[in-house]
Amino acid sequence: HTRLQGDWSSDVCSSDLAATATVPIPPELEPYQGRPVHSVRYVMTGGQADKAAPELDQATIDLIRNQLRLKEGMPFSAALASEDMTRLNRLGRFKRVESGVQQLADGSVDLIYTLGLQPLIRSVQTVGNKAFSDQDLGRMIDVLEGTPVDETRLDRACRRIEDKYREKGFYNCLVTIDEKELAENAIVLFKIGRAHV
Repeated sequence: HTRLQGDWSSDVCSSDLAATATVPIPPELEPYQGRPVHSVRYVMTGGQADKAAPELDQATIDLIRNQLRLKEGMPFSAALASEDMTRLNRLGRFKRVESGVQQLADGSVDLIYTLGLQPLIRSVQTVGNKAFSDQDLGRMIDVLEGTPVDETRLDRACRRIEDKYREKGFYNCLVTIDEKELAENAIVLFKIGRAHV
């Protein structure tokens, strides 16, 4: 059983399959290169000690399958597997994506994706807002509620709040997110304050 790690083929374009032959294959994956893929499986992680890992719903399974170019019956390609991992990571739905290869007795391989789901945002709140009504800011940030935690989207929301404050003349505004509240309770708490120069 071998795990795929790193960016060893991040410069390969999936539409240019001929180029994949020129990408160096990591030594640990060489024995699997070209072997038929028997199955592609998904294993969930992220269950707490007292709970099982969450189950994938059909919509999420379909979303995952639509991202994968390496499928059952195809010859295994380390480059395609790496690209598939990149596509899964870009969805923003998973906290962690790993893939592994397991050789079977008949010489084929199983490709196993281990996925950690991002928690869904339960609530969006602000603290320190003195220039606008909560409804004004709420229109900008309430769209996050019920969506998977995505650091890029949260950072953009912080910048939108800062821009709104700057439009009103508060040029020293700094908006951060309470990371502890997010990690422990899946609550996005925007902390609005002054930047310390």
